[in-house]
Amino acid sequence: LIQGRLRYVVFKAIGGDREPASGMEPRHDAWEDIVDTWAATAPAGINKPYQTSRYWLWMVTERALVKNAIEGIAIAGTISFFVLVISTLNIVLSIYAILCIIGIILSVMSVMFFNGWDFGTAESIAVVILIGFSVDYVVHLC
Repeated sequence: LIQGRLRYVVFKAIGGDREPASGMEPRHDAWEDIVDTWAATAPAGINKPYQTSRYWLWMVTERALVKNAIEGIAIAGTISFFVLVISTLNIVLSIYAILCIIGIILSVMSVMFFNGWDFGTAESIAVVILIGFSVDYVVHLC
């Protein structure tokens, strides 16, 4: 209360360890539903609530990292193919090299999947590094 009037309300929810965005999204949506319900029933002057959390920031960051890792695979594969075609002047060798790169990326990502890892922040950074290593390894073999 400020000067006898309700100006703001703070709810503090304590969460557990940071988890992947896929695990945080249901909680974020539940909190958004609570805030929307409260906004619909709150009196004028305090009917514009919002909620925030450092976990939601990580959720958005993680989504961006995952999206960029997937885009990185597509961009690196495309550019690598054209560089290989130009440098080797052999389209068959370039196709084999790209298939090797795809095989390396898929095999490592399969290990992540079968171990039950969620594709989160650390995994998306690892995939970006993996793209570089796989392209570098295969290109130097050509």
